[in-house]
Amino acid sequence: MAGDISTPPGEAMGKRPPIDEAELSKLFGQIREIEGSLKGIAEQLANFARSATERAQETESFAAHILALQSIVAVLSRHANAAPESIAAEIRDEIKARTAGLSGSADGSPEVHAIARALLGEGR
Repeated sequence: MAGDISTPPGEAMGKRPPIDEAELSKLFGQIREIEGSLKGIAEQLANFARSATERAQETESFAAHILALQSIVAVLSRHANAAPESIAAEIRDEIKARTAGLSGSADGSPEVHAIARALLGEGR
């Protein structure tokens, strides 16, 4: 169709523009470069996915250890001869000593204090 904007120049009159071998070679070279870059990106993404999976597994293992320790501490504290109220101050002092530097709070980590209170059954 003459005058159709989707028709490449020269085809409107039944003629195709000549193929420039140098341009075509350059185009294929660029395509090969892009393909190589995409393969590299795919490999990097696969490595990232493997690392993310490993980190998730490590985190799950870490969380499982913490939950196990929390369970043990909770049971031991229920069966101890001392009442939780009598050892609460000592526990607070221990938490303060162990976490003050890490938490930036002179009283220690509020999160650790909250977990200890929950384990001892305070605030229920």
